[in-house]
Formats: sequence, C-alpha cells, structure tokens
Amino acid sequence: MTKQEINAYLVKHCPNTEIKFIGAGSDSYEFCVGEYVYRFPRYDVVLSQYEKEARLCNFLRDATSVLIPNIEIQYKPISFAKHKMILGNKWHWHSLALFPIKQMRLARSIARFFAEIHTVNISKFKLESERVDYVEFNELSKMIAPFLSKRQLNFFKKKYNKIINRRIPKNDMVMCHMGFKGQNSVIDNKGNLVGVFDFGNAGIHERWRDLSVVRKGGNKWLYRQVVRHYEKL
Repeated sequence: MTKQEINAYLVKHCPNTEIKFIGAGSDSYEFCVGEYVYRFPRYDVVLSQYEKEARLCNFLRDATSVLIPNIEIQYKPISFAKHKMILGNKWHWHSLALFPIKQMRLARSIARFFAEIHTVNISKFKLESERVDYVEFNELSKMIAPFLSKRQLNFFKKKYNKIINRRIPKNDMVMCHMGFKGQNSVIDNKGNLVGVFDFGNAGIHERWRDLSVVRKGGNKWLYRQVVRHYEKL
C-alpha cells in the first residue's frame, strides 16, 4: 500500500482521531494515530520482523525498569503493528552536556538498562539465528579496496579475520538492543531513561555492541560513565 492509501484507511477506520504521518523507513510507513504508533510493512517479509519484535518485547518487559512497547499485530483486512506511545522527553548524546547531574542520571540509567537486558536468560528466548553476523571479507573488500593500498588491504584482512573468527566467551553472548540512541528512547525531566522502543534489530550478540553505540555518539564523558556504572552492576 502507498502512504496515501494507508492514510485513507486510517481516516476511515479511526474517525475523530488525529492522524499524523511520522516517516518512512526502508521497510515501514509510520503514523501517529491518537496515542498510538502504527507501522505498516512495505514488504511482506517485514511482518515477521514485527512478530519477532513483539515476542521479544513481551519477553523483556518484566526484566526492565523502563517502559517498552506492548506491540499488537493486525493481519486483516491489512497488516500492521501498533503500540501505545511511550511518553517522555527527546534527547541526543550531547543534549545534557551542560547539565552534569542530569547527564550522570542518564549515564546510570543507560547502564542499568543494558545490564538488565544483558542478564536475562537467553536460553528461554529462541531466535531463528543466534550466531554473530559479520560481513564476509570478500564483500567488504569491494567497498574499501579503492581507498587502500594492497599492503593496507592485506593488513586489514588479517586483523578483520582475526576478529570474526575468534572464540567468543559464552558469557559475552547476551541479549542486545543493537540500536540504542535518543531517537528510540525517552527520558524524564531529571535525565533518567524511562522508555526504550524499536527492538527490531535486537538479538543475541556480544555485549560490547550495545556499549559501542554509546561510544559512537561522540560524548566521551557520557560513554566513560556508562561503562563505569555498567561494570558495577
């Protein structure tokens, strides 16, 4: 369905409700419908991703101290996923840099959220794949070869293969969000993390993948505090 067709469907089936188009991703159209977020798959395969995300959120809900979506899926007459909006304040990696107390609360609550999902019993939640997904070097080399000398490429290949073929300690394979950031979470007025959503990429991976996302945010102080508090939990 096109965006216009979806909008017409919502107007017809959700009368007297404010409808706002949020955006279009690579796999979904998103609308705000009253106090709910509706996601419409652009491809049939996306519906199975919604189903996995709904199961995962139900599995994690009691293990976390923050709010996460309760996703409902409708299949007929058209397919979509919806969940009640999680209310709070938007933020980004540097938004609290001038407010050290609030930024400290944010760091602590991020660390707590990671610790909570990283310690759930993953044996109780089976995914279609539990292996760590890396791009094969032959595919990766097509993108980077034009920018490296032959010597540099061989050096990179040696180090890259060492990383992807190393043995991973079993206790390092945990449930990860795999995309945590301000765009898919909210905080309260004191800087505490209160809600996290968009678990579409979540799965069983190495724990550092969640922590590395914070590092990539560019706020070194926030990253160091998240790691410091995470190591205490």
